[in-house]
Amino acid sequence: MSIRQIRNVLISQGYSPSVSTIYQWIINLSKAIVFSPILSDIINVDEKFEKIKIGDERRNLYIFFAVSKYRIVNFVVSTNRDTFEALQLIFPCKPKLVYSDGLPSYAVACEKLNIKHKIIDSKKNQPAESRNSLLAMFTQVRRGFKKLSNVFYYIKAFVVMHNIKRELRIKHQAKNWTKIQKPLLNYLFEHHQELFALQ
Repeated sequence: MSIRQIRNVLISQGYSPSVSTIYQWIINLSKAIVFSPILSDIINVDEKFEKIKIGDERRNLYIFFAVSKYRIVNFVVSTNRDTFEALQLIFPCKPKLVYSDGLPSYAVACEKLNIKHKIIDSKKNQPAESRNSLLAMFTQVRRGFKKLSNVFYYIKAFVVMHNIKRELRIKHQAKNWTKIQKPLLNYLFEHHQELFALQ
């Protein structure tokens, strides 16, 4: 849902916050969400290019994902896609094997970390490629940000919620996201202390 769609739902329930107020709610909640890279022996990595409005200017951003068993185990948001970003993505997961679709930065990073690296085509890199398609839908909802740091918080919230919903879909054998709406709300209520670092 877009922010304006959220506002329309709230208005139908008797609340009328401004668009900027809802945006601030989302950013504050996203800041509070806790995410730590997940250790994984084998990861698929990929990156997505996004042109996003930051303040009054358009910025080119790269969003990197490391995926294991369709969970996003780490991510990086950067204006570059060099070896430094690949190291930031791969190193915290401590993998033994990294699959990528050919960006040279991944091979250089794996060599520096003494980790086995294999290049595969995009079809075989589907675990990572499919996360990118989900992210594309997610970022289309919100194309503008006041600050670059808010993009990181926004993507972090997406990653955490994606992983929770993925595990719930497996647990409840649900074929689509709508089947886990109630279990998701229950999970968020029961685990809010570990999910949110609220001041």
